[in-house]
Amino acid sequence: MTRLASIWAERSGKLTGDWYQVTYWPEDIEMTDEPWSIEWVEARHRRSSVRGRMWRVYRRALRESQAGVGAAAPIQKRPGQSVIDPQNRWVFVGRCVDSPLNATYWADRGAGGQGSMHMWKVNNTHYRGKFAEVKLEGSGLLMKIKIEEAGIEWIRVDSPEARRVLGYCDDLDERELAEWLPRGIRAKLHANRAAGPTGGSSESASERVV
Repeated sequence: MTRLASIWAERSGKLTGDWYQVTYWPEDIEMTDEPWSIEWVEARHRRSSVRGRMWRVYRRALRESQAGVGAAAPIQKRPGQSVIDPQNRWVFVGRCVDSPLNATYWADRGAGGQGSMHMWKVNNTHYRGKFAEVKLEGSGLLMKIKIEEAGIEWIRVDSPEARRVLGYCDDLDERELAEWLPRGIRAKLHANRAAGPTGGSSESASERVV
């Protein structure tokens, strides 16, 4: 009974479940341009504690140089380069009662970065804010710590807001996803893309999240 109560508590928080994490280009302050990347987030929320994992499902490898942001700049893939990072996976731990969501993240697989994210609630299915990636250059007394910031959103996968996110996922290669994305998440992403954001509710976070 205690075990069942613990599982229910971990799945009862408002942030528990599946989200799209949409990351924008640093110069896109208004967050209206085509995103730099999209991650699939599995979150667990118990009381004020939030934790989970993130897998990248979309990334543009190269943006052609263009003065200003304005309308979406031409984006193309480098020859022979994947638009996703199959080796990367991130873990995050944070705190959220209702708003804001403050969390620390780091890569537990691959060469992904580390840093923090800070988002405020737009509504129950949409959080919006910034992430800050911490980078170290040099070592010893010559080391320099750089912080790079960009806009970020969490959008629940079965919400109306997810419609615009799904538009960027139209050209995902199912065979490429099969090489690195966990089967359960791949199935949910496939169903979500096929049914659309109002085609049904997503499953709660799986037991894979630690």
